[in-house]
Amino acid sequence: MNRSASNKTERRILNLQASDVTLLKELGRGNYGKVFLAHINDRQLGIGINCAAKVINEPYDESSNNLADGDVGASNELHALKNELSIYERLHPNHPSFPKLIGIVRDDDNFMLITEYVEGGDLLKFLRSKARGGLFIEQTLNNFDNNIQAQKDTQSAPVGSITSSTLVYIALQIANALKYLINDLNILHRDIAARNILITGDFVIKIADFGLAREGYYEQPSRMALPFLNLALETLQTCKFTPKSEVWQFGVLLFEIFSLGKRPYCDLFTKYAVVKPCDKLVEFLEGGGRLLPPKGMPESIQRMMAKCFLENPDERPTFNSITETLHNLLKLVSPELALIVDASSHLDDEPSNPLKFIKHSYKGGYLQPRSNMLPPGRKKTRSLPPFTMTDNLSSETEQASSPELEEKAIEERQEHFNECSEWVKDVVNEGWEHESKIFMIDKVEDHLYLGSAHDVLHSAGKAKLKSLKITHVLTISAMPVAESDQLPDVVYMFAFAMDTPRQDLLGCSLLEDCLRFIADAISEDGNVFVHCEAGVSRSVTVVGAYLMRKHEWSSELAVTKLTQIRPNARPNNGFMKQLSFFEETGFRADSESLRSCRSYCQWCAETGNSGHLVEYERGKPADPVAETFKCYKCRNVLFHDRHLIRHWKRNGEQCQFGYLITPMKWISMSEYQGKISCPHCGEKLGQFSWGGRKCQDENDCGTPITPWVHLHRAKIDKASVPNSSAIAPPMSPSIAAHSPSLFPPPYDTSSHSRLHESSSH
Repeated sequence: MNRSASNKTERRILNLQASDVTLLKELGRGNYGKVFLAHINDRQLGIGINCAAKVINEPYDESSNNLADGDVGASNELHALKNELSIYERLHPNHPSFPKLIGIVRDDDNFMLITEYVEGGDLLKFLRSKARGGLFIEQTLNNFDNNIQAQKDTQSAPVGSITSSTLVYIALQIANALKYLINDLNILHRDIAARNILITGDFVIKIADFGLAREGYYEQPSRMALPFLNLALETLQTCKFTPKSEVWQFGVLLFEIFSLGKRPYCDLFTKYAVVKPCDKLVEFLEGGGRLLPPKGMPESIQRMMAKCFLENPDERPTFNSITETLHNLLKLVSPELALIVDASSHLDDEPSNPLKFIKHSYKGGYLQPRSNMLPPGRKKTRSLPPFTMTDNLSSETEQASSPELEEKAIEERQEHFNECSEWVKDVVNEGWEHESKIFMIDKVEDHLYLGSAHDVLHSAGKAKLKSLKITHVLTISAMPVAESDQLPDVVYMFAFAMDTPRQDLLGCSLLEDCLRFIADAISEDGNVFVHCEAGVSRSVTVVGAYLMRKHEWSSELAVTKLTQIRPNARPNNGFMKQLSFFEETGFRADSESLRSCRSYCQWCAETGNSGHLVEYERGKPADPVAETFKCYKCRNVLFHDRHLIRHWKRNGEQCQFGYLITPMKWISMSEYQGKISCPHCGEKLGQFSWGGRKCQDENDCGTPITPWVHLHRAKIDKASVPNSSAIAPPMSPSIAAHSPSLFPPPYDTSSHSRLHESSSH
C-alpha cells in the first residue's frame, strides 16, 4: 500500500491496490456505479477498517485521464467517478458534512473511490424507518415562547426516537453544507435529495454522490439521465442549473425531511395514469402547482419552503438567508443543538491524514460517532470540555470594546473550539462515549461565573471549576448538589426554585439570600459559580439582579448584558417581571419594600403568591385544612396540596392538566428523565424531567415548568384532612427552606443560613 500526499488543499489520501480492498456487500447504487461496504487493510499498521467503496461497472482505461467538459452520459461511469474524485479533492478535508476521502484504487481494470463508511445509511431510508417504527415525536416549535411544546409524551418515547427539532437540526446541517459548496467552491451538486445524504448514528449528515456535480452555472444538453422529481421548473424547461435551482431542490428536500421520506408529488402521479411523468410534472408546475408543506412542519420553514418554489429564480432566498432562518429557529427551540452546529462550522486547517483518521475514528472495524449529539437511549458517560467567554461585562465603559479587544475575544473563542475538537479526538481514540450537549461556563465579571448543572455534576465541568479557582457554588434548582459531587474546600448554597412564571423569587428573602451569598463571597476575594439546570432562566435572573444592584442597571440592561455573554440566557416572563419589581424597589427585596411595591403586590394576587408576605413569615400555614393525594390503587399517601404547582392558562383559568408537584423524596429521579411509579405498589403514575417541559393542556396553556414532575389525575385520589393530621412525605430541610410558594417552611428564620450552606473539607 503506497501513501501519497498530494494536492493544493493539503489532503493526504491512500493509493491502494485492488488486493488491499475486499468488497463485502452492496450498499446501494449511485448515479454512476455501485457502492459497497468494503474492508481495507494497512499491512504496515496491522489494522483493518470498514469503508465505502464506489466502483464502476466498466473496465478502467488508463488513457482516459482527462475529464470531459460536457455532460457525462450514463454509459461513461469512469468519467463520472473521476468527476466525483475531483470534487472530493476540492472539499475541505476536515469538513464534517462530507464523507472523508480515504483513498483510491487505480490499477489494472479497477477504479474505486474509497471513502468513510457512514453507519446510519442514507437519510431517506432513515426517515422512512422512523415513520414505519412510530419513532417520530411531533412537536410544535413555538417561536412566541422560544421553546418547544411537545404534542406527544417524549418521556415514554422508545429508544431511537427523533423529534421535530431533530429534523430542523438535520436541515440546518444540509443548508450549511450547500452554502459552503456554492459560496466557497462555486460547486452545484445538481442532485440534492434525501437518498444522496448519509446520516450517522448521532444525526450528523454527510452529503454524498457528487457524480452529477459541476462547477458554476451549467447547461446540460439533455435531461434524460437526471432524476426529475427534485429539479427546478427552469431546469425541467431548459436543462440549466444555477445556485437558485439548488435552492428549489433544497425546498423539495425539506418536504422529504418533514414528511419523513414521502415521495414528492406522489398525489400527482396517483391521480393520473402518467405515460410521461416528467412532462406531467412540468405541466403541473407551469400551472402554478407546488408541493404543499407536510403536516407538522414549523410555520417559519413553511414560508421559507414556499419561497424556494417561486417561479422567478431571482426572488428565491439564498442559502445565506436559509441557514439564518433555520439557525434562528434551532437556537430558540434547542440551544444545545445550535451550539453543536456553531462548533462544527469552525474548520480545522490541519492537513488531512487518512492514517490518523483510521486510528482515531475506527473501533472494532466500525466508524465511531465523531459529533456530540447522541440519539435517545445511548449511554452518556462523559461531558465535553466547557467553553468560556472573554470577560466583557464589568462596566458600561468596557462595553465600548476596541478592535483589539474584539480580536482577542474571537481568538479566545477559537481556542475553546479547538479545545473541544481535541477533546473529541481523545474521546474517540479512547473509546469513550460523550454527552449530548456542549457546556459553557461564562465569565460574567471578575469573580462571578454562570453555567448549568452539568458543570457541577460531570468531571470535565468540575475540572474547569477547579481551574477557575471557584470557592463558592450557588445552586438555584429543585435539588441540591449531592455531597458526593461537591468539591473539597468549596462552599455550596442551595436555593429551591422552579422555573415557572409564577415562581416567586422575591418572597421569603430567597433572592436577598442569594445576593448576599454572592456579595459576601466576592468581598472575601472568592470566585462564585451560579447555576440552575440549564443556565438559562433561574440562575440568569439571580445574576441579573446582582448586576442591577451593583451597577444600578435597569432590568432590561442587565439581561441584555447577560445575553451578550451567554446567548441562550432567557429568563421566563415571570422572572422578568420580578426583576422589574426589584428595580422599582430600588434593588431591595425585603418584606417592607415588597409590600410598598404596588405592582409586585398585584402580581402576587394574580398568581396566588400573596401569602408569601404575611402567613409564611410567621412560619405557619394559612389554611387549617389540607388535601392529601393518594395512589388510586393502594391508597398510599403521596403528597399534599402544599406540594402542588398551580399555574394558569392564558385565558386566566387555572390549568387542570394533571398534577404538577415539587420533586419528592419517594420519586426515584436519578436519571435525567423517566417515569414515576408508586413507591408502595409500583403503579405507574406519571413522568418527570429535570430539563423541564411545557404544559401540554390543549386548551391554551403551554406554561414552561422546570423540573417537570407530572402525575395523571386518573391515577390519583384526593381527600381533605386537617393540616395537623396530614402526614407529609419527608422532605430535605434544604429544599423545604427554599420552597415557600409550595409549602410552609418548617424552620426558624434565624437559622436560615445553616440549612442551605455547606462546605466540603
